[in-house]
Amino acid sequence: MTETQIRALYDSFDKQDMPFVDFRRELKDVMNPNKMVTDLDKISLRKIRGQMNKLRIDQGVKRNG
Repeated sequence: MTETQIRALYDSFDKQDMPFVDFRRELKDVMNPNKMVTDLDKISLRKIRGQMNKLRIDQGVKRNG
């Protein structure tokens, strides 16, 4: 994103809590492809763990029930 695009996005938000410099830094951090991949990996791992836990619970219910 260009500086002008970032400024336009910043202007469209309620920015009382965050100066432009911080907004730009946060936006660039969020849009970092390497960070996105890491975040997606974490989300995927959480989903997989949740599904595994659900399977264990379902299997436990079937065995005991």
